Amino acid sequence: MGYLLSTNAVFQTLGTIFAGSILTKIFLGKEKGFIFTISLISAVLVLLFVFSNHLIFSMVALILLSMIVVSGFTAIFTLPHKIMDEHSIGSAIGIVNTGGTLGGFLSPMILGQLIEIGNGSFILAFGFLSVVSIACGLTTLAVKK
Repeated sequence: MGYLLSTNAVFQTLGTIFAGSILTKIFLGKEKGFIFTISLISAVLVLLFVFSNHLIFSMVALILLSMIVVSGFTAIFTLPHKIMDEHSIGSAIGIVNTGGTLGGFLSPMILGQLIEIGNGSFILAFGFLSVVSIACGLTTLAVKK
């Protein structure tokens, strides 16, 4: 299992490397749409990952998910630089970081409760992750310049 997760980490690193190029060459000025699309694809990949009964299919879904999520993460962190005044960019990045920290704090507790409610099944927790992914993408569309 360690080798499989290590492989995933390598692909996630590649996703990080290519995300900047993809954003500047293909999606320049279309970052909000990119983030929304990434959130939809991520939601689908999470469900494919959890409902798959085949290890190889699950690993492909996980690898694609990791690469795509890190691309969305990169876009979210670059978006404030493009829509905010340079004098308030520090506050904007602080808000993005606060959201990430809050999610990192609440997520294990929420997912743990959902797994407990599901009697040890992860399906409810992964379903919640899919819904939250879509909600985050929709929220991004509401951001104004």
